[in-house]
Amino acid sequence: MATRVLIADDDDFCASTVQALLSSLSIESEIVTNGIECCEKLESEPGKFHIVLMDFWMPEMDGLEATRCIKDLGLGQVNKVYGITADSDPEIIAKGRNSGMDDVFIKPLSIPTLRKILP
Repeated sequence: MATRVLIADDDDFCASTVQALLSSLSIESEIVTNGIECCEKLESEPGKFHIVLMDFWMPEMDGLEATRCIKDLGLGQVNKVYGITADSDPEIIAKGRNSGMDDVFIKPLSIPTLRKILP
């Protein structure tokens, strides 16, 4: 079964760049633009996505709250939630991990970084 990634990011350029990088690695992905859409997508299509790449700061529901929702409710049978942020502040990264993110990566993501986190 092919790995499928859900990208949650309200920045169109960042999201489409990550999607293009994943595509170059033959990884299927879809994009949502906020935490509510992310949780709804995972709930409506359980088992479809294996990994979520979650931006921290999005409208309506941020990535930290969405991650807690995914982990607490077991939404979508997701294996891993990775935070993605442009903020390298150690306190912000700690907030991500404390919310349940499996790890946090600083934007922009690169192919070597994606290879590390993909099965």
